[in-house]
Amino acid sequence: MDAHDEIRRLKRRLERERKARREAETIAERATRQLYESNEELLRFARVVAHDLKGPLRTVTAFTQLLSMRYADKLDEKGALYIDTITGGVHRTIHLIDELQRYARATTDTAPRDIVRLGEVLGAVEADLMALISEQGATIERSELPEVRGNAVQLGLIFQNLITNAIRYRSDAAPVVRISAERDSEAWVICVADNGRGIPKQFHQTIFNIFDRGDADRDEEGTGVGLAIVERIAFRHSGRVWVESEPGQGSQFYVRLPA
Repeated sequence: MDAHDEIRRLKRRLERERKARREAETIAERATRQLYESNEELLRFARVVAHDLKGPLRTVTAFTQLLSMRYADKLDEKGALYIDTITGGVHRTIHLIDELQRYARATTDTAPRDIVRLGEVLGAVEADLMALISEQGATIERSELPEVRGNAVQLGLIFQNLITNAIRYRSDAAPVVRISAERDSEAWVICVADNGRGIPKQFHQTIFNIFDRGDADRDEEGTGVGLAIVERIAFRHSGRVWVESEPGQGSQFYVRLPA
């Protein structure tokens, strides 16, 4: 084979490679566009469902309150209990709808990533949860937290859900939540530890599934969405979340985020 044949062979090879690269780029662009459209469709669906469901629920609440005010003197103890049960059920359903909207946003989040000071994010979350913390006599202990690249609102939801769960699923002792961070090779591992009732090992994986509350009491306020939101946000930040816990020994939730 002479030099001219070798050059022609190399040119054909380069052209095949360029063609394959263009095809791969086209496929990637199409997949990205489809993902964006799918995300937008999911968000629209969540907004429409929330709007269509909340309207009738608010109507039920309004007429229940009207019934309670106008006929208070005619309702016996059982009637008042029925009204309280209806009102409580409506409020829990509205709360669940709000949680599902948060889950949809966490799943489809495409907000730009900035340098986020986790210490400042945690401070804002503590301020938002001050009423709950004070009411339950909870103590929040923290060490110095790092900066990471991400979305501050989404990362705040991680702290909010983990701290709220630590207080909600408390033991008999006053809740103590300890938040710390350690560097792990190319990532930061954030730990949110509590002195709560603990989680049996068979639920360590499933509690991150939406609507799965493990062995939690069904009469409690939890919706089974909070930890699913935490898992999705960690995933969207190229990280992951896991738990280490034993019944009666509290829980340690770990969130690994790229440094």
